Amino acid sequence: MIFAVTRANTISSLAIRARLWEPWSHALVVEGDHAIDSTFKLGGVRRRNLGEATHGASAIDWALAPLPMEPRAREWLYSQIGRDYDWRPILGW
Repeated sequence: MIFAVTRANTISSLAIRARLWEPWSHALVVEGDHAIDSTFKLGGVRRRNLGEATHGASAIDWALAPLPMEPRAREWLYSQIGRDYDWRPILGW
């Protein structure tokens, strides 16, 4: 699977990075020219155009992570599409 992490020059990105003490504020799974990610603005987990998902990013880093059970991981990922935004990571739970 291909993953990407991003950050942007926005208040929300800065707040997430400051709260988590991390250089990145957003993560997504890349599938060709699409991405699966979760944002508060879009109401949760969505599959969308990769350009839309990375638009406004001031920095992006990419990672290829071979998974021994990638079909099962992908099945789980697809099952998340449509779920609500999860605040727990930001709140530290």
